[in-house]
Amino acid sequence: MNKSFNTLKKYLANEKLSYWLFFAAVFTFIYWLVSKKIDVYEYAFVGAIFELLWLAMLASVFIIPLISIAIIITQPTSIKLLAIYSFLISIGTLLVLQFA
Repeated sequence: MNKSFNTLKKYLANEKLSYWLFFAAVFTFIYWLVSKKIDVYEYAFVGAIFELLWLAMLASVFIIPLISIAIIITQPTSIKLLAIYSFLISIGTLLVLQFA
């Protein structure tokens, strides 16, 4: 058990993971904001892209905060900052999904 936890902690310590997580959180936020504010089916190409990405974006709404919390709990402050921003953006995404 301890060995698997150390492996997970080592994987979460990768600073590139925090950058990709932040990028994914911003992309997810923009995706859902655009889909709520613009008629994506007005243009066939945009509607097709929306349909291809919706399941991955829906999963990322729930996965990104979990990974962010894991990084916040286990890592030092240099890596933690982007994870905190990713978590806050994910909360914003949930608010957009609920109220927009």
